Amino acid sequence: MVQSILSIIAVANVVGAALFWYDKRAAVRDARRVPERTLLGAAVLGAAPLMLFLSSKLRHKTRKQPFRMRLQAMVLIELALVGLVLVHWII
Repeated sequence: MVQSILSIIAVANVVGAALFWYDKRAAVRDARRVPERTLLGAAVLGAAPLMLFLSSKLRHKTRKQPFRMRLQAMVLIELALVGLVLVHWII
């Protein structure tokens, strides 16, 4: 079970990072963009912390306040869930 969850999170991080990078390149080139719904979908599956980190490194989606706020909320929720799992696992 734990390995399955970790696998999903790992795949979500790879996909989320790739989507974020692709969207940044598309924005620079004025090409077709990745929908925010798709980016947030990857974030929900566990990629939110990496995507938040990449937003500052790539300077992407830093001024899109609704998107950034949702991404930050997902990071907090995911960290809380990890904390709960760790507490449950330790006890």
